[in-house]
Amino acid sequence: MNLTLIAADSNPHNWFIDYDNSLGPNGDEPNSPDFDSSTVLVFEFVADRPGNWTYLCRFHTSSMKGTIEVLSPPRPVNITLYGDAALGWGFSSSTIREPGPQLTVFWGTNVTLTLIAADSNPHTWFIDYDNSLAPSGDEPRSGQFGPANTMIWSFVADQTGDWTYRCGVHPTSMTGTILIVGGPPPQLPRGAIPLISAIMLATLGLVLIFAVVYHFRAVRAAKRMK
Repeated sequence: MNLTLIAADSNPHNWFIDYDNSLGPNGDEPNSPDFDSSTVLVFEFVADRPGNWTYLCRFHTSSMKGTIEVLSPPRPVNITLYGDAALGWGFSSSTIREPGPQLTVFWGTNVTLTLIAADSNPHTWFIDYDNSLAPSGDEPRSGQFGPANTMIWSFVADQTGDWTYRCGVHPTSMTGTILIVGGPPPQLPRGAIPLISAIMLATLGLVLIFAVVYHFRAVRAAKRMK
């Protein structure tokens, strides 16, 4: 992890995680070099102790403190899903429904799916990021499975958000949701402009138009006065 540390006053500072609440850096506690207003310090350390900890400045322990939460690394997740073209998805052949069960995993988790056909049809499994009803781009997608073969397939949950998973062969009758939590914010579809940015651009355009009109009128008024 990299921290960019900048002094907003004329005092010397440092940054450290106070694992033992001793109010001073010691042992294996991450402890930055000192910095002041003349330097910008980039401090790199390994966040290898999960938990909620206090961080401090060793020079100003009472007034410069905060908390840092170090999360445990995601554990691999194994999920078994049964698929049926007419009924949907389920964790077992007796719980198949449409929509299928919601899956919730942490960002960065290695997810292994055991995919079993509960009917006589071929199936696949994919996350439909763009709601196109077909696997495309970098969307995670399994190979085909059916009554003659069980598919064991893995992917990394690397796109935060609430997504729809589908069967690539029966995309409307076999759906469910997968929630990937933590990590960076969801990616927008390629070529999309965020709504806020679009509003800002439209507003800026209106302001420029009004400014041009106002300038034109002011110039005409000045000429008339002459």
